[in-house]
Amino acid sequence: MSRYVSETKAARSISAWIITDKRGEYVAKVQAHFSDGGRVLVNVFSRGAEFRHASASGYGYDKLTHALAGLKIDGHSIADHCGDVPEDEKKRARLLAAYNRDPNARTREQWSKAAERIGARWANWGDGRWMDLYFTPGLDRLQAFGYHVYSAI
Repeated sequence: MSRYVSETKAARSISAWIITDKRGEYVAKVQAHFSDGGRVLVNVFSRGAEFRHASASGYGYDKLTHALAGLKIDGHSIADHCGDVPEDEKKRARLLAAYNRDPNARTREQWSKAAERIGARWANWGDGRWMDLYFTPGLDRLQAFGYHVYSAI
């Protein structure tokens, strides 16, 4: 028998996160249940928004991020790995086009900060340059915008 709740089978199947803004004010609560059958159910409770839920199942990938993909938290869409964020696609395309025109116009650090401002990150370094620009997936996207994500369970 376990001495800690966190070591029980039930605790290992539940996760929760509290999200606060830059001022430390509550923005949202995210809950996830990881079933024995491989399905992930997520619930998102955001301030000023209706309850949202989604799920993902299957094998061999980040089901939590996939389940969160497309849901909005404080007006920001959550992206999947290599996924789209329709409301920010023009910003991503502009930044990628600027980089492709002249990758030496800024330092790598400056390009990374520019990507972070739109909730994205560069990927696939080759031939002395970045090849792709993807939106930051999952709850990490909110952190790119300055939100704090606290694991509660």
